[in-house]
Formats: sequence, C-alpha cells, structure tokens
Amino acid sequence: MTIFELNKLNPNPGIPYLDYKKGEIINGKKVIKCKIYSWMLKDKSNEDIYVIQRTLVHFLKTLCVEGITAQLYFDVVVLGLTDETQRPKCRICGGELTFDCIGHGGYPATCSKECHKKLKHADYLKNDKMMKEGGKHTAETLKKMSEATLRNKPWEDPEWRRKHSEHMKNFAKTPKGKEFYKYVGQKSAEANLRKSLDTNKPKHLYDSRLYKKGVYHSDVYNLDYNYDSGWELEFIKYMERDEMIVQTRVFDRSRGIIPYILDDGSEHKYLPDFFIQFNDGRKVVIEIKPNYLLSLDEKVKKKIEAGRNYFKDTKIQYLVLTDKEMLDHNKIRKDFDLMSLIK
Repeated sequence: MTIFELNKLNPNPGIPYLDYKKGEIINGKKVIKCKIYSWMLKDKSNEDIYVIQRTLVHFLKTLCVEGITAQLYFDVVVLGLTDETQRPKCRICGGELTFDCIGHGGYPATCSKECHKKLKHADYLKNDKMMKEGGKHTAETLKKMSEATLRNKPWEDPEWRRKHSEHMKNFAKTPKGKEFYKYVGQKSAEANLRKSLDTNKPKHLYDSRLYKKGVYHSDVYNLDYNYDSGWELEFIKYMERDEMIVQTRVFDRSRGIIPYILDDGSEHKYLPDFFIQFNDGRKVVIEIKPNYLLSLDEKVKKKIEAGRNYFKDTKIQYLVLTDKEMLDHNKIRKDFDLMSLIK
C-alpha cells in the first residue's frame, strides 16, 4: 500500500491528526497510546480505538486494512503527507531517510553517521556560549548532566547494579527463572549455530561466532548441563566416550562457590565448570579457559588463584584446561588424555 492508496480511505487527506497520541497512567506508570481510526479498520462499523504505542505495529497488522505499516501510519496520520516525495529528507545532504519508529519521532535528522557528525558540528557553531567557552561545561551543567544520566541510565549507578544483581540471582533460583534461562540459553545456542554456518565470513580460533550457550541433555549421565561456551560442550561430549564412562562415578556441573577479591578490594564469587569423581575415588574440579586469558585477563588470574588456594589442602584436585592442550580447531584433540593430567 502507498500513501496515495491510504489517503483514499482517509476522510481528511493532507491534514495531520493532532489527537493521534495521548498519555495514560497505568499501574502508576505513564503509558503512551496511539489512536487507530475507524477508517483504517477492516470492520468499518467499529469506533476509533487507542492501543499502547509499542503494540501499534501488531494491531495495524491484525485489525487494519492489509498493507498499513507503521511508516504509512506516521506519514498520513502524524505528518499529513499525500505523496512519498513529501517525506522528510536528510538535513545535511538531502538524502532519503530510513524510517525508525513512532516512539523515536519517525524519521531521524540525518541519513548516515557522517551527516550526523556534520549536523552536530553545525549546531555547535550556532551555540555562542559553547564557542566562547571552547566547549567546556560549567560545574552546574555537569552536575545536571550526571543526574540526568542516572535517571535515564540507572545501571550506571553502582547501588542500582548491586540491587539488580541481587534481584536477578534470586529470580534465577525460582522455577520461572530456571525456565526463562533455559529458554534463553537454547535460543542463544540456535542463533550462534546459524552464525557459525555462515560461510561468507572467515573463522578463527577465537571467533565469537563459535561461542555457544545453552543446555545439553546427556542420556549417559541423565543430566541437563548448562554450558557457557562451545568448548565446555565439547568437554561434556568427551566425557560421554566409552573410555571415560567406565572410569567415572559422578560427572556434574560444579556446585561449590569460591570467593575471591580483586585488586580494587571488591569481593566476588566464582563457580568452576565441572566436578568429576572417578571409580577409584579421585575427585577433580575442572575449569576450562582460553589460554590467552590466563596471562591477559586480571579477573581470570584472580579466579584461578582463588580456585587453587581453595582446593589446596583438600583431596580434590583443581585442574585448569585450556585450548592449548585440549582443543584442535575447536574440537577435542585425538591425543587428549584427561586421566594423564589427574593425580
């Protein structure tokens, strides 16, 4: 459908509808609603209806005449256009603009990042105060900007992050939380698998597209294993080999939480990857990490150090496996022998 075709249904073509949006308080929060007019509906006997702005696209597809999109709605109802040539152009180069969404004002001011930079520079030159002070803000302005940032981006407040982290940890322990994270893990694994099959991009050992997250059910051990990388999944499959099954009594995700402290004094907790108990009584905790992180990432260094100290005087061996000795092109090496590494 085009603007011209939609205006055939419109009783007031070329005139913007000023009442297309309103705000309501629902459950103590302000919600923006958009009006779907009766002349747009499939059933013309119905009256105008208001729907929540973020659900507008859904209702345009289900209740309205076929072909009405959010862009057409914005062009005809909000801007009052009668032809595609009247759509807003880039303020810098006059090029075509890509429609964003109604919540973001429909069309952006510029068509590209380059034009956006030029626009910002032009606005800067028009501001006499900024030109006079060389772009420096006063202390009062900086304070207001900081307060606005915390309102719009609460995650930048350390106290908010702490409370949010505690809330998510508690949520993850509930049945609903476990189901949610299982679903997210499966979807993430499917998305990563699709990306890994993309042959148009080169792959290498540390390509992020090869990393996977998800849940793997082992019929051998009758357990669901949550894995955080494709390397952990490879290790789970390695433990399902016949030569490992006959020697293994328990193979599970690690349950013990290890505390550690960073250089800045902040306290953290760390959960290793796997726990294994063999038929001969030997017990081992496995941690799988990329080899390059052991020397570059300070947080990983602290985790490994805390793990070694935690199991130092116990009968449980703490073993760190890296891609250097375990993997060959992201697959378990043919000559990899776990039992030779265990004391």
